[in-house]
Amino acid sequence: MNETATLWGLFVASFLAATLLPGGSEAVLFIALGKFLRYWAIAVVA
Repeated sequence: MNETATLWGLFVASFLAATLLPGGSEAVLFIALGKFLRYWAIAVVA
């Protein structure tokens, strides 16, 4: 999975957790933090 797809997945998971579905997006956040070194991009998306 490339970086763009991971960031989009983080965005979708965060959006759904904040609006429609109960639950958290922390698992996707931890996966993104483990895979990539662009912490500023992850912080902006999350």
